[in-house]
Amino acid sequence: MEVINYVLAAVVAALGLVSGRALARIAKEEIKPGKKYFLILQKFLFCLTVFLVMHFNRTNVHYTWTGALIIFVYLSWSKKIPTYFISVILGLGMYLASLTGSFLLISGVIFLYGLPAGSLMKNKKEIILNIVVFLAVAAGMFFFT
Repeated sequence: MEVINYVLAAVVAALGLVSGRALARIAKEEIKPGKKYFLILQKFLFCLTVFLVMHFNRTNVHYTWTGALIIFVYLSWSKKIPTYFISVILGLGMYLASLTGSFLLISGVIFLYGLPAGSLMKNKKEIILNIVVFLAVAAGMFFFT
């Protein structure tokens, strides 16, 4: 995979958080009544991302067990998990997707995950932290392996 394609796709996927925050600022009155639906959508898209990474990387059984454990922990204790930890997992998923033919699909799902996640984040520092962590993990795994 070419470096420029990977970097651009990672940046676009990270911009899902910014887009979600922009949507939240445009429709402030819709965030409070739609919060439970945003949380459901966020959990669904995270699980879909992990499932797709597991499905397309089926050459190794460890991906399946690790992905199932990540989904279980996320769904069980999602309110206690820091958002930057989720960004680390998504960054790893981005790198693993680059090893398969499903790179654009998983990048798109990560972007879609950022829409409800960014809508629910309260301040700019949290969004910037998540973007930096996501890009650092995704780029670090790609360039240093």
